[in-house]
Amino acid sequence: PPRSTLFPYTTLFRSRSTTSKHFIGASRVTIEGNRALSDTDVTILARAKLGPIEVDMTSYLLFFDRFERRDDGIWRIASRTAIYKKDRIHPFRPSLLYPLVYRLAGFNRFPRPYRHLATGLERSGQDLAKQIVENATREELELWRDAKIWIATRN
Repeated sequence: PPRSTLFPYTTLFRSRSTTSKHFIGASRVTIEGNRALSDTDVTILARAKLGPIEVDMTSYLLFFDRFERRDDGIWRIASRTAIYKKDRIHPFRPSLLYPLVYRLAGFNRFPRPYRHLATGLERSGQDLAKQIVENATREELELWRDAKIWIATRN
């Protein structure tokens, strides 16, 4: 039977019951002429309902930004990529029901470092990025390599 028949309350991160806090760390910046690279640690904390269970979710990521100083002298973000490191979710209070609810939530549809955050965002109606960059992968190495070439190319 469909998941909704087995457990009709499996709604994660309903907007009216979710609170979140984003902690933005200090940025590390490299400037070359009119271009700059920046990486910033980010931690997202959220409390939400997973079915009938209140849960805490923590997501760790890095904002990787490219900046350009335009002809008007103002620096602007040229691009931002989130590099997802890991995330976790656990019940706010002990719950014998939590393992069952967790299995029914469908977290495994998303990559491991992004699965709890992605599920919550999707269920709250937000659009997800088509492709994400995971920490310590070939895609992350290529992102850094391409950025170093980009910053060295002066315009």
